Amino acid sequence: MPGRASHRRCAAGFTFLSGAWILAVVALSASTGMEPPARSAPAIQQQHARGKALYESACLSCHGPDGRGMPQTTLGFDIEVPDFTDCSFATPEPDADWAAVILHGGPVRAFDRRMPAFSGALSTEDVGAILGYVRTMCTDDTWPAGELNLPRPLRTEKAFPENEAVLTTTFDATGANSISNEFLYERRFGSRNQWEVSVPIDFAGSDARGWQRGLGDIAVGYKRVLMHSGPRGSILSAGGEIIFPTGKEDRGLGSGTTVVEPFVVFGQILPRDMFVQAHAALELSTNTDRTDHEGFWRVAAGKPGRRTAASAARGRRWSSSSGGATSSRAAR
Repeated sequence: MPGRASHRRCAAGFTFLSGAWILAVVALSASTGMEPPARSAPAIQQQHARGKALYESACLSCHGPDGRGMPQTTLGFDIEVPDFTDCSFATPEPDADWAAVILHGGPVRAFDRRMPAFSGALSTEDVGAILGYVRTMCTDDTWPAGELNLPRPLRTEKAFPENEAVLTTTFDATGANSISNEFLYERRFGSRNQWEVSVPIDFAGSDARGWQRGLGDIAVGYKRVLMHSGPRGSILSAGGEIIFPTGKEDRGLGSGTTVVEPFVVFGQILPRDMFVQAHAALELSTNTDRTDHEGFWRVAAGKPGRRTAASAARGRRWSSSSGGATSSRAAR
């Protein structure tokens, strides 16, 4: 039925293009409308000088004049001091997490107890000035700022590249009951790149044969940041994923064919501590007799709450959020 196949192919393509168009509009709006007011050069220099002076009086004795850390023979202990010039260390976490360590000590974020608490000696403004100075020690601006590591909604991917392992469990009570446990391992390399592998362990219900369990379709993916701006609060990434037919199709645990999934993802920090994330993708089957081509787009928005040093001291970033999501999917 070529007419029907052509219609479904167009539907999938239209769904993906509409999602990509939404991403483009959001990204363009962010790039033109979210830029904060520019600060004057004298004000920037004054803040930098203040941060440098505070750093030298409170931090230099351990972290060194250049942020690389003093020698262990000078420090008198064998715990390695972090290198603030190492962008892979200095950029992934937001300012609030750094401020929590400065004000409340190393143990508040699982660092060594030898990192003292300065809450009685430094004000919040002092800590902000120090962080502004420390942030200049990473001189490679291709690394996205930690503030762009937005919450991870259930329905969309994140644009920020990470080093993490995540285990999720999903219950599906529609149609044939199923339970899916997915282990996701993500590894960042370079300033903008990330590879990942996803291993699902699925349980699928069947009226005829009861529950079936086993390995699902394993996926391997790559993601690269195309654009990011800390001042604007926006980040755009693109990548692809290959889903291999490792799950048994006859048990309802796999698709029975390899699927290639190119995607684009966008994140934006909004006023009043809100955020929005959007995700558009195609799922291209290598065997359309088994699985159709599909396209989808998803948008999620939420309000995680203001991130401060006090809230960072109580737990992980974006520990909770409220909001909603919408999506659209079409088959070939």
